[in-house]
Amino acid sequence: MKSIEDVRKKVMELGLLINAPKNILYVHERNDSGYCLESHENEYHYILNERGQELDRFTTKNFDELLYKIFNHITSSMAFSYELANRVSNQDSRRIAFAKKIELTTAISESWREKIEQEVARILQNSPYDDFSYVRAELCKKLMDQGLSGEQAYEKSCEKFPLPK
Repeated sequence: MKSIEDVRKKVMELGLLINAPKNILYVHERNDSGYCLESHENEYHYILNERGQELDRFTTKNFDELLYKIFNHITSSMAFSYELANRVSNQDSRRIAFAKKIELTTAISESWREKIEQEVARILQNSPYDDFSYVRAELCKKLMDQGLSGEQAYEKSCEKFPLPK
């Protein structure tokens, strides 16, 4: 099992492959807010804390799985920053972000491609792309300003700009 310092070095090394900002590459051992890494009993524990409360814990003995999990968060941050800088009106922001996330993840390790593509597919199966969400919300607001109830405005907005199936 590699030390936390070895993990940090590997994260920095792989981060160079995708030009990741150094401030999002640092692996904390202790952190009251955000992700941190612990290792004990021959296992890595990648933990999300918020205000001192543990919200999520990923445990593995596999170094590659740990790196994938760490970079899953790093590439998400980078992909959504990229999307924000390259936003397309009336298009689900995830179209650009997910494509960038797959690109970044694959640039680190081609062996991670299938895994990230499956994760994106699962997300989209539960929450399909919705290119009309913004215009639907704007129309809904306009109709409510004209006196329709929230429910009536939403129904009319969905008639004009249908929800994804």
